[in-house]
Amino acid sequence: MLGFLLVFAFRSYSQLITVTGTVKNENSGETIRQLSIVEKMSGIGTITSLDGGFLLLLKSGKVELNFSDANYESLTVGFTLRNDTSIQVTVKPISAGADRKPSKNGVHLVVREKLIALKGQNK
Repeated sequence: MLGFLLVFAFRSYSQLITVTGTVKNENSGETIRQLSIVEKMSGIGTITSLDGGFLLLLKSGKVELNFSDANYESLTVGFTLRNDTSIQVTVKPISAGADRKPSKNGVHLVVREKLIALKGQNK
């Protein structure tokens, strides 16, 4: 019985796909720590580390990642997840007293070492 449970647990875990990445300030190029990243459908999330990096384990299929922080414009990026994926995200800081108009934040998705540019939806 224990062996069956271990095999079942391993199969469930093996179906998860790794999404890693780095979040940087669009203006300065510096990495951003403690920025929130949440996958909208599952609610699975994390925050960026001290070096701006993050890691999420998600199921394959359509995903929508929301990047948010009180000091930066929110960014939502949707794509279909099929393989382990790495993304590099740039977000625009909110300046004091500025009108919060959407900006053209950059997102790059790397799948099997191919770089694909994605456009997000600012919220």
